[in-house]
Formats: sequence, structure tokens, C-alpha cells
Amino acid sequence: RKDDIIVVGGKDKAIVTKIRALLKPKPLDEIRDPRYRFDQVEEVSAAAGIKIAAPNLEEALAGSPVIAVRTEKEIEKAKREILEQIKSVIISTDKVGVIVKADTIGSLEALSKELQEKNIPIRKADVGNISKTDVMEALSVKEEEPLYGVVIGFNVKVNEDAEEVAKAKKIPIFVGNVIYKIIEDYGAWVKAEEEKKKKELLAQTKFPGIIKIFPDERYIFRRSHPAIVGIEVLEGRIKPGYPLMKQNGERVGVIKSIKSKEEFLQEVKKGEQVAIAIEGAIVGRHIHPGEILYVDISRDDAIRLIKELREVLDESDIRALKETAKVKAQKDPFWGAL
Repeated sequence: RKDDIIVVGGKDKAIVTKIRALLKPKPLDEIRDPRYRFDQVEEVSAAAGIKIAAPNLEEALAGSPVIAVRTEKEIEKAKREILEQIKSVIISTDKVGVIVKADTIGSLEALSKELQEKNIPIRKADVGNISKTDVMEALSVKEEEPLYGVVIGFNVKVNEDAEEVAKAKKIPIFVGNVIYKIIEDYGAWVKAEEEKKKKELLAQTKFPGIIKIFPDERYIFRRSHPAIVGIEVLEGRIKPGYPLMKQNGERVGVIKSIKSKEEFLQEVKKGEQVAIAIEGAIVGRHIHPGEILYVDISRDDAIRLIKELREVLDESDIRALKETAKVKAQKDPFWGAL
């Protein structure tokens, strides 16, 4: 009723105010002047859409409950109920997670629930348009976990300053009016970023490899500058740019190129027979026919292979890694624990 005291959910608190006017939409056939679309009424009952005119509603949350009260006891009870409901939906933590915004409490709750069901952590969930503060919050998350340094919004706008900062800092913003589509878009982006990261890791990581120089002198094509010899890959793989070492751990040179017949190759694996050019090695001094050589991978290579690229290692790569670790363990205890 008009003049009733109501309790409404606000940003940081429950708002207690008094209804000054109840405005009920006119029937469509009575709206002749857009300026007079409402009738003032004394009271309304379920179910009716209305506008409430009352003081201090500037920070009222869209979608929050509106409870009419009469006594101080009812006011306190309504405040507790509303705050409990809002606190169960609005999230603000220091943990690593995505930033979530929605237009109403109800849609925020629905979006947050869908994200949590997909095991996507939430750092902050709130009602309202996406602000510069939201983007900066996502930036701080990005520094810890790039895949969660994003803003996800349902049925909200992106403020102009927020859009500018997001573009400058490369913070992805996913907005829309269909929850599953927003989450689907975010999931597709995550997958693409993971593939991109994997490609970058692959490009900077040396794989283990074991080769044998053919014992027949006929396959010593040049003895130095660079040495060119025929080899077979016994385990793992080799690529141009890979350093080689002997069975005692001594480095002997770097693979300059790999050739099969008239074709230069970028990678060869177990069982392949090719000619390789080795920069820095002299046949008869550093390397010899029939000798077994290993790719001299680093600690970082080994750690990345085991922790981040394990799924791309085949059985031969794993055997090569184990044998390489035995060679390097002669000088470095780290490899003994691999």
C-alpha cells in the first residue's frame, strides 16, 4: 500500500524506506501520451507489475526482494532475510577466479551456478554493468592464472572506460543474453589459449633423442665444418638446432640440418635413417663411426616434458628421456631423481 514501509536489497545493505507512490501501468489501449503511461494507485495485490516511488532507492539491487513491514521486529527480520539472500549470491574474495556481472540478483545466481557446476572458480560476482574496476580485478587474476583473468557478463553493458582498459590490457570480456552461450564462448577461448600455450611450449622445448652413427665409413660424408654423417634414430626424435652429447655427458656439437635423399627435414623419429650435419664436431676426434649420441636436453626441457607435455610423449620419447637422464646423472644428481 501507499505509505507502507518496505525493505529492499541494496549494494551493501538492506534499504528501509517508505512508499510515496505506487504506479501501475495503464492498459495498452489507454496509453495515448507516452508521458502518462501509469496510474497512481493506493494499493496493489499479486500479481501485478508496478513502479514504486520512494526515497533512497538509488542503490537498490535489480531483482532483490521487496518486503512490506509494519513493526521494528518485522523490519529487522526482513533485513536479515534480504542480506542473507544477497550474500549467498554476491561474491567478493581474494581467490583466483573469473569476474562475473549480471543485470539482476536472479540472473547473477543462475550464471554463478552454471559456472560453478563447470568447476570455473569465481573471484567476484555482482550486479551491474561491467566497470573499469572489474577489468582491473581481472587483470590482477591474469597475473596469477591467465585463463581466469576474464570478465563474464549476462545482460549487462560494458562501460566505455572499462572497454578501453580491457583492450589495452588484453582482458577478454564475454557478454551476452544467453547464459549457456556465454559459457560456451568462454570455454572455446580457454581451449584455444591452451592449444596456443602448448604450441609455444613445444616450440621452446627440446625432446630427448638417441642416435647411432653408422659404423661404415662410407656414411661419413664429411669429417668437419660441419661433419656430415649417416645415422639412425634409436629412440625419441631429433630436430635441427638440437645439441648432441656423448655417453659420458660431453657435448660434441649441434645438429645443423637433417637430410633424407634430396629433402631437408625438420624432425625425424625412432627408426628413421638420415644424414645429419653436426656443427662443432670433427669425425675421428669428437665423434666416431658406430658411436651412440644423445640429445643434450636441459633441466627445464625435462620438467616441461614431464609436467606440461606428458600427453605428447610417445613410448619411444619416454625411453629416450630415461636413458638421457642416466647419462646426465653422472654429473648432475637432479637427473637421478627424474
